[in-house]
Amino acid sequence: MVVVETGRRSIVVVGDVAVWFGELDEPHTQGPLLVRALDPELVWLAHEQEPWRRSPLRAMGASRRSPLGATGFSEGAERFRRVPRPARR
Repeated sequence: MVVVETGRRSIVVVGDVAVWFGELDEPHTQGPLLVRALDPELVWLAHEQEPWRRSPLRAMGASRRSPLGATGFSEGAERFRRVPRPARR
């Protein structure tokens, strides 16, 4: 998993996290839950031609409460860290 900080919401590039976008829309396993906890603008799945974007209803706060707890991260998420984007020259 690679998290790219853009100054707004992050962009996430993942390999074996989800097979199809529906797993990110309704996450039930640790990989998609972790990605959704990052609240990314875009998620690029390695095998897809287009990125996943959260639906407009979820963006307006219509999503259910996160099952990940107060921090928004599940157990094991501490091994992932956000890497700041290098400054442009």
